[in-house]
Amino acid sequence: MVGSKGYFEEEIDGAVNVTTALRQPGSSFKPIVYTAGFVEGYTPNSILYDVLTTFKTEVSDYTPNNYTLGSENGPVTIRKALQGSLNIPAVKMIALIGVEKVLNFAESLGYTSFADRSRFGLAIVLGGAEVKLIEHAAAYGAFANDGAQHKTASILKVEDPKGATLYEWKEEAGKQVVDQNVAREISSVLSDNAARAYIFGEANRLTLSDRAVAAKTGTTNDYHDAWTRGYTPSLVAGVWVGNTRNEEMVRGADGSVIAAPIWQEYMQKALAGSPAEGFNPPAIPITGKDLLDGHLPSTTFGVDKSTGKLATDETPVSMRETRSCGEYHSELYYITPGDPLGPVPGEQPNDPQYVSWEAAIQSWVDRVKATDASRLPFDECEVPTEEDDVHTRANRPDIEIQEPDSKEKIEGRSFRVEVETDARRGVERVEYYIDDRFVKSSGSSTGTTIDLPGWVEVGKHDFKAIAYDDVDNSASDTISITVADGPTDASADIIDPLNGQTVGSTGDTYQVIVQLRDPDSVRQLVLYVENLRGSGSGTIGIKDNPGNTFETFGWNLPAAGEYVIWAEAEGSDGNRSSSSQVRVTIREAEASADPLDLTDNETSDTDVVPSDVEVTL
Repeated sequence: MVGSKGYFEEEIDGAVNVTTALRQPGSSFKPIVYTAGFVEGYTPNSILYDVLTTFKTEVSDYTPNNYTLGSENGPVTIRKALQGSLNIPAVKMIALIGVEKVLNFAESLGYTSFADRSRFGLAIVLGGAEVKLIEHAAAYGAFANDGAQHKTASILKVEDPKGATLYEWKEEAGKQVVDQNVAREISSVLSDNAARAYIFGEANRLTLSDRAVAAKTGTTNDYHDAWTRGYTPSLVAGVWVGNTRNEEMVRGADGSVIAAPIWQEYMQKALAGSPAEGFNPPAIPITGKDLLDGHLPSTTFGVDKSTGKLATDETPVSMRETRSCGEYHSELYYITPGDPLGPVPGEQPNDPQYVSWEAAIQSWVDRVKATDASRLPFDECEVPTEEDDVHTRANRPDIEIQEPDSKEKIEGRSFRVEVETDARRGVERVEYYIDDRFVKSSGSSTGTTIDLPGWVEVGKHDFKAIAYDDVDNSASDTISITVADGPTDASADIIDPLNGQTVGSTGDTYQVIVQLRDPDSVRQLVLYVENLRGSGSGTIGIKDNPGNTFETFGWNLPAAGEYVIWAEAEGSDGNRSSSSQVRVTIREAEASADPLDLTDNETSDTDVVPSDVEVTL
């Protein structure tokens, strides 16, 4: 224990021993509540909705906010809710467990300040019930010790003036106050720095550079108390910062700012030179209930993009789309308070919380729809009952390569291909491949001119043509061709991106890499682009006398859609050689952040301790 800065300074109540005084713990009490939830059957993967919710109580309605007023994160796992120190899910957790059960569990951990149950309600999860620092640290000690707890000992040995031992502490067998796996679950969550990074950032004061550590901060209203509790498997430390007279500190003096730096420095020095220990991993239970196992109840299925009907084996990959449908309901639709592992109850009109919790979920859904519906986990819809009827064997096109003949040689580095096609829905395009490598796409249903890419050498090759209709029903024909003339030295090939690749979104810059067969023989290299569905065709870039085997072009990606790009190299003799066409997809630009995005919680740019506060470990 480290006491106040002056025991005899009455103006600051210096004689107050804060380690045994009653103080509100803020969010540092949340791990106690969530651990009680794990005992009930919830898991770190269980989902709670972080949406603005009104809770009905016997006294009055209670509408808690997150640390950053108005912030909502929608469905989050308990792991993220606790590590992000979100208030609304924490209140839901205690409402689902029951205040009495949580207080009983806390008392089993050694807390002695909850005797008068009439004083406590849902707000205890946010630190609305006073605790003693020494008991608070001991409770975290049980988590560190795989659920076993030992009696707190302050005096280890007493000797008389002659050195005779009058008393000496001896370690006793601990008492298992928390199931071993449950203790490992809470340690797994509290040591997961990645799960708190969306709020606290990756670099925060709740970590140690050389070992795993579990930690949680806490801050009370009006900044009267700031806390950080944390532990390794062998050492627990609790830090409280505040005024012993219980006066308010300066605004912004929260646990992560003024208590965490002290805790971190103490732990680093106390553990220096000791071997790094890790926490035993828990076995995360699989309950068989979607919400408890981390899945929002919905139905996922494949549809045909062109009709919205259920995809079949005939639906091509290019026309398939995965959709999820369902209804948005609160936790109370799926869980009976006090019996989370029991049957799914459905509507619970007799539960005093049910109507307001359901309304809160629907209100959140409506707000997200109004800003960016793509952020919703699934659509409010019904699964289609009809199957795709446009992608059928009867609708497949017919195609036959008329020219060239498989017996004739291809003289030179280009040739005319003639095809005969037929399709119920018409032929939209024909794609051409050599040895299964994409060469060209043409909108003509009768034929086109093929320029052999530089990688096509002398000899026999497979030549394939694939006809597509407007919904990508397809059919192909393959012949063997013999190439008589090899590529010129001035030839090029695009090696990045690959054919069929999605290269980014509108406004991004993508680096296209072109490989030259003999750079010294190329006097000009041009990179072209063509929009397969509209405007946006032209030249990406031109390089005179490139000189490098690998040349890079920065492509400022245009509007979302399907494009082909190809390179053309002009040799010193004036002859030109084209690469294969590369077909790529560009996505829509991602939407900018809106007020529903994640926001900071218990964070600050400063770690300076205000000069008017007392510090206790």
